[in-house]
Amino acid sequence: RVSRGLGDVYKRQICTMVSRLSRREYQVCMLIYSGLSYEQAAQKLNISVKSVDNALQRARRKLRAAAGESM
Repeated sequence: RVSRGLGDVYKRQICTMVSRLSRREYQVCMLIYSGLSYEQAAQKLNISVKSVDNALQRARRKLRAAAGESM
């Protein structure tokens, strides 16, 4: 029971952190972390590789900031 409760807490924290991402940042993260290259993600989203890189950098900053707040 205790571990299940902690799991729920972590799920809520992750959902809160992810909710700070823009739609594009979320899309890019999902594509990159599912194994696509920057080039493949760019092609799939019809954006430049630089835009993929920028969105990923913004997402990482937001997630790091949110993780720091939740600790």
